[in-house]
Amino acid sequence: MRERPAEHLAKAPSGPCRNSIEQVADERAFHSKYFFEPEPIRDYAARMDPFDELRAMIEAHGWAVRNVSDADPAKCLSYTVGLTAHGHPEVVMTGLPPKVGSAFLNIVGDIVVREGGEFRAGEVTTELADGPAMPVIEISDKSDLTAVDAIYGDVQAVQIVWTDSAGRLPWEPGYANPPRSQRLLDLSERSSDVRTCCWSRDFADDRT
Repeated sequence: MRERPAEHLAKAPSGPCRNSIEQVADERAFHSKYFFEPEPIRDYAARMDPFDELRAMIEAHGWAVRNVSDADPAKCLSYTVGLTAHGHPEVVMTGLPPKVGSAFLNIVGDIVVREGGEFRAGEVTTELADGPAMPVIEISDKSDLTAVDAIYGDVQAVQIVWTDSAGRLPWEPGYANPPRSQRLLDLSERSSDVRTCCWSRDFADDRT
């Protein structure tokens, strides 16, 4: 049973109940103020927005990170939700395990929200890790950003592309990772040749 607030203990009924309208009214008022009848689970679930928790996280921190996992590793990706409200494109990274993708994108969120930084298409960044710069490309395919679409609608988004251990990018000759190691979400000619799966062992060994 929920504990009653200490300052109102004196008002709680003690001893035999008095058979008076005033006493019954006092008890009902006290109960309605400090105790809550559980609402039917079915009714609560019907009213609950599946993105309420995500909105609360955005409200508290300024952004959230959403991870997409699938039996088909070609569909795994991580993306921010909330940077739109700060006048910045949402940011996506593909082909990474959720913990790694979240770690990178939380750095992105911190830079954008707390430091006023930017990640713009056509630029490169060295903010996320030591080593070669990571290109930022504009995204054309936003179909997987379902949480962004649900909260903000159709917005701008960019992708940060990570390199292999030798600093080569997926479209460059000699790229050490498997041909399907990182999906590119723009519609450039290079993207048509770069198919995806999930993260490569080469990347994990190099960065940990």
